[in-house]
Amino acid sequence: MNKFFKPLTWRAHWIERHPRKSRKPVCALASCSRSHTLWARLRYRPCGTFLEGVFYCRPQCLESALLGQLSRLRVMSPAPPPPNRIPLGLLMVARGKLSYLEVRAALEAQRRARYGKIGEWIEKLGFATEQEVTSALALQWGCPVASSFDPATTPSPGDIPLPILEAFQMLPFNYAASTNTLYLAFGERVDHAALYAIEKMLDCRTQPGVAGQR
Repeated sequence: MNKFFKPLTWRAHWIERHPRKSRKPVCALASCSRSHTLWARLRYRPCGTFLEGVFYCRPQCLESALLGQLSRLRVMSPAPPPPNRIPLGLLMVARGKLSYLEVRAALEAQRRARYGKIGEWIEKLGFATEQEVTSALALQWGCPVASSFDPATTPSPGDIPLPILEAFQMLPFNYAASTNTLYLAFGERVDHAALYAIEKMLDCRTQPGVAGQR
């Protein structure tokens, strides 16, 4: 009888000496709709993403967590602009692209309409082209201009959810694998909180650029 139970005893001792080294991670998002029962976890193969050491099982869960982090970052006090940053209109006047009268006309149109950026009104009134405004924005922010690129063929260390790209009007336009640096072009303004969040999400460095909104 003892010989009959010996294999079972050996197996129990082996399990005690060789415990499971790691559990299948559970999604950290509290509102995750995926089933977390024992049977579901046994059948499920973890193929999600880690963000700051926390596991998210699906792209939707990662997107929710990332949007929450972006919301927290955006309510933080923004860093004061550099003291030598010149307003866009005056910068274009200094470069000979606009006159003072044209800048005043664009500002007046913006004030009456109560919407839009000064660069948009400079374009709408025909005082400058989109390329000229984009070049001035790049000079203002101290960033390169992404003149032409194809996002479909741009290499990237990972995928950025489309709603985030749309919300901040940005697109990846280059990736340097040697330095693990992702370059992102902004169509309106450079958002450093978004750059920081993407660094955390993709575990890479980010550098901003400027591109036309179109």
